[in-house]
Amino acid sequence: MPTPSSRQDTSPAASLKGLLRQTLASCTSTLALSAAPLAALLVLAPTPPAFARDCFADSISDIRNIQNKGECTDFGLWNNNLSRLPNDIFSGFNNLQALELWMNNLSSLPEGIFSGLNNLHTLHLHDNNLSSLPEGIFSGLNNLGYISLEYNNNLSSLPEGIFSGLNNLE
Repeated sequence: MPTPSSRQDTSPAASLKGLLRQTLASCTSTLALSAAPLAALLVLAPTPPAFARDCFADSISDIRNIQNKGECTDFGLWNNNLSRLPNDIFSGFNNLQALELWMNNLSSLPEGIFSGLNNLHTLHLHDNNLSSLPEGIFSGLNNLGYISLEYNNNLSSLPEGIFSGLNNLE
């Protein structure tokens, strides 16, 4: 007869915890960050070495404390009602390939906000309230292949040459 300490817990909670451990341990695509329950999930398994991170909903208040920024390849802050972003908010996201800032309330973006995102390929800025963009906002984004700016009804003109040097745009 098994002793209490040697019995395997077969409760639904233990099964779910085991499934989450397996899922998180093998995850290499998207890890969805939302509210406080995330902290409980992250202790179940270590973060895989290469992963994509999506943040969504209305729970994002400060991304500057996110660990493993350098491993992040896909980062989404859509539908957060963000009205402004500091110019260093993406500092440390050196391997970022896709950035999704759509469906917020952004009216402007600071010059240099995308500095250092040399691997960025896809940039979604649609469905905001952008009224202007700084002249060099996309400077240095030589790998950028796609920019989405539609549904920014206050954006009536773009600075001349804003897309110069972006030879990979589709």
